[in-house]
Amino acid sequence: MSDTEDAGPRPAATTPAEAGTGQWRTTHAIGIQAPDGSRRYELTYEHTASGRTQFTLMGCDAQGVVIADLQADVPRDDLPLIARLLSGFTDPPPAPPPATAPALPAPRAQPAGHTGQPWTERDRDTVRTLHTEGIDAAEIARRLGRTGNSIRWKLWELGLGPRPGADTARPRPEPSTPPAAARPRAYTVEDLRKNHPNSHRRWTPQEDTRLLERAGQGADLTQLMEEFGRNEGAITARLERLTGAPQAFEPPF
Repeated sequence: MSDTEDAGPRPAATTPAEAGTGQWRTTHAIGIQAPDGSRRYELTYEHTASGRTQFTLMGCDAQGVVIADLQADVPRDDLPLIARLLSGFTDPPPAPPPATAPALPAPRAQPAGHTGQPWTERDRDTVRTLHTEGIDAAEIARRLGRTGNSIRWKLWELGLGPRPGADTARPRPEPSTPPAAARPRAYTVEDLRKNHPNSHRRWTPQEDTRLLERAGQGADLTQLMEEFGRNEGAITARLERLTGAPQAFEPPF
C-alpha cells in the first residue's frame, strides 16, 4: 500500500485525457490505521462527470498481508445511502423478542470432560484400569466426561470388549490439523507485484493518457499488461472507467 496520510484526502487531480472534451475526472485517496497499528486501509476514489463514483478499497495487516481488496462503481448521489448501510454493520444486533412459548426443561448436565477431544495414552490407561476393576462403560464414561458409545468403541479397539452393535453410533473421527498445502495461502502486495510491478498502485494522469493511446493503436491485452505492469482486470477496468464502455479483449494466452 502507498504512504497515504491519515489526516485527510490528497489534493484532487484531473485526468488530462479528459481535458478539453467537456468531461472531467478527479482522484482522491484517504487512509486510516487501527489504533494498535495492526491494520491499515486506503480508499482511492474518483468522481466523474457522468455522476458516478468509482473507488478501490485496499487493506493490509502489519505484515503487509492483504486482508481486503474491493472495487466498486456507484451513483455519486447514492453514497450517503450506501454509507448508512455500511454503518449498520457496527450497530448492535436487535434484542430478541420475548419468548412466548413455555421454556423447555434444561438438558441433563454432563460432567466437564473430554467429549470430542482426542484420546491420550493416559485416557486409554484409565479405561483399561477401570474396566479391569469391573467398572461398566456407563460409569467409565461419567468419570472421563465422555459418551457411553465412545467408551464402548474404545474398549473394543483396546481388545477389552465386544464390537458395538450396528445401531451404536461410532464417535466422530478425532480432529486433525490440515496440512499446510491445504490451507489457503495469504498474500501480500509485494507478492502481487512480483508478476505485475504496478499492482494496486494509483493510476497517474500520464498513464491514463498513454493507456487510451495504446488501446486506440490496437495494442492487445497482453501488450498492455506488460507495458503498464498491471493484471488483466486492472487494465480492463481502467479502460472501462476512462471510456465509459465495456472492453472486449482476447484472453491473454
